[in-house]
Amino acid sequence: SIVFIAIGMVMLMQDQGGVVLLGGVSVAFFGMSGVYCAYRMLVPKPAVILTADAFYDQASLGAAGRVLWSEVEEIKVYDMMGQSFLGVKVADPEEFLARCPGWKRSLMSANRAFVDTQINIPKVGIRGSLEQVAQEMLGHWERAKSQHN
Repeated sequence: SIVFIAIGMVMLMQDQGGVVLLGGVSVAFFGMSGVYCAYRMLVPKPAVILTADAFYDQASLGAAGRVLWSEVEEIKVYDMMGQSFLGVKVADPEEFLARCPGWKRSLMSANRAFVDTQINIPKVGIRGSLEQVAQEMLGHWERAKSQHN
């Protein structure tokens, strides 16, 4: 976060309007992310909570919150730009995004250009192995699907 804030600060000092705007967005976004990370260090809570009917994503500033297993279409672990993520694809992305607050919807929509999953949980928010959490999520999801059939 600090590196991106520094880059954003340099961009803010440029004469080109587009570069200045991008620098402002960078400073604001990564600044808020840094504050959120510091808060999470001081007030820790589980990044992901699994229940019989849903999972709760609390891993990041743009966390999805409660997601019903019936909404899930795919669960996978992937790497992007040297970081590992746990990705969850929902069956109806438009409906899912419509119930998110505007700023969170914008953040999740921006990710569409890079990944095909709407929910992206970073490894840094998870204690232990992402693969283990993915397996636990897959187990809960499979049980929920079998109960609804």
